[in-house]
Amino acid sequence: TKNRRRADHALSMYHFNHAGASPSPASVIERVKQHLEWEQEMGGYAAAEAVTEELNSIYQSIATLIHADGPNEIALVESATVAWTRAFYAMAEKQLRDHPNRNVILLSEAEYAANVVAACQWARSHSWTVLAIPSSSTLTTNPDHHRQVATSTGKVDVEILQQMLDGNYLYTDPHDESKIRLDPNRIALVCIAHVPTNSGIVNPVESIGLLVSEYNLRHKDGSVPILYLVDACQSVGQIDIDVGGIQCHALVATGRKYLRAPRGTGFLFVASSILESLIPAHVDHFGFPVGNVPTSYQDGFAIQNLLDFAPRPDARRFEFWESSAAGRLGLGVAVK
Repeated sequence: TKNRRRADHALSMYHFNHAGASPSPASVIERVKQHLEWEQEMGGYAAAEAVTEELNSIYQSIATLIHADGPNEIALVESATVAWTRAFYAMAEKQLRDHPNRNVILLSEAEYAANVVAACQWARSHSWTVLAIPSSSTLTTNPDHHRQVATSTGKVDVEILQQMLDGNYLYTDPHDESKIRLDPNRIALVCIAHVPTNSGIVNPVESIGLLVSEYNLRHKDGSVPILYLVDACQSVGQIDIDVGGIQCHALVATGRKYLRAPRGTGFLFVASSILESLIPAHVDHFGFPVGNVPTSYQDGFAIQNLLDFAPRPDARRFEFWESSAAGRLGLGVAVK
């Protein structure tokens, strides 16, 4: 019977795993295939040079999509995790450099595993502390006991976050289980997953951003004491994202989910207000272009003092030289 069905007509597949990978529209696939054919004909470098204008237009398309100020705030990367870790390590390094007493990272309880691992690894290496912001709860009726019980919503409790920022929150010391009052002057980063991977939770990123912004505004020295990083991997493409309304300092997303772009694509937004002060942990000569190249090296002379290079002025300082032009072009079509 199955063979007869296949002979009579093509079987239809209904795809529901958009939280993992959405099938791309035909226009996206055709754009990728077309560029791969060009690469086969003329080589990868020449093919990319032929579509320079189209590749550059992708930055503006993404800026428009998330209501950023402009293309200078956008970097193209391979995935949301790549974007998140590049932003996170740069932000943590900035805090270590500018605010050495700030050594607490706040995460949402439903944070993505890769983000938690990176934050905890940094904390172990630098003697920092990682705390989960407790989730809010709602009252539900237990059918067995006919009484109401508190059930976690999984969403960040903004009232508890306010307590953390006001210095009215106690957490448990893992060594002796004593209670410690969280000093808000120790908070360096707030990292929130907008829509977690494994549930339908939608965290109140705008309310969280407002609290962080109000805290930062109370510091009149012009510094940004707390940095706010949002993982929008599950929301870009299905929820309207306004980075200005969220008031985040950085936001990341992938192409392969609700944007329906090819796998291996993604982007990073970095607010221009802090961009200049962020130095990526890993760089190459694309993000940090080389200026004057010495004609020769002197025996025994330190090379770092000879080579002239500096970070790009825009978010592309987080990019590397090598990338998939075909994938990026597919991302551009998907975003549009």
